[in-house]
Amino acid sequence: MSHELRTPLNSIIGFTQLLVKNSRDTLAPPQQEQVAHINSSSQHLMALINDILDISRIESGKVHINLEPVYPGQHHSTGEAHRPQKRYLDNGPDGSE
Repeated sequence: MSHELRTPLNSIIGFTQLLVKNSRDTLAPPQQEQVAHINSSSQHLMALINDILDISRIESGKVHINLEPVYPGQHHSTGEAHRPQKRYLDNGPDGSE
């Protein structure tokens, strides 16, 4: 199933990437925008298809998921506590704007 979905879509993505890359000399600005939109939409659709296929593999039992507890504030790879950096949004470090 994945082959039937991905192969035609990869062709669309590849051809639109070529058109986007070489469009300044061959396409009018509105056409350039349309090709760029087709390209981004095709890539979004490919991501959705990949997500659906991943879910399908999980539901069919082909992928095993290891559930582990998650502790907020703990760094994943080292197990050390995460220390957030101070951030100043609107005010400077002394409280002034």
